[in-house]
Amino acid sequence: MQTARTVGDLLREAREQQGMTRAGLAKLVGTTQSAVSRMDEADHTIKLSTILRMAAALHRRV
Repeated sequence: MQTARTVGDLLREAREQQGMTRAGLAKLVGTTQSAVSRMDEADHTIKLSTILRMAAALHRRV
């Protein structure tokens, strides 16, 4: 059985698979490292525009 995953979980997994740091992703999408960290930990509401920029930076489809 697969457990439910958050958008933050999926973004973190994609970032790690790319070998990218939180700081590196933040720089690519124009946000802060702390914002990426909050998203990774599901401690932050993520705007759709940010999700789309992160997906593009990580070469993922939404």
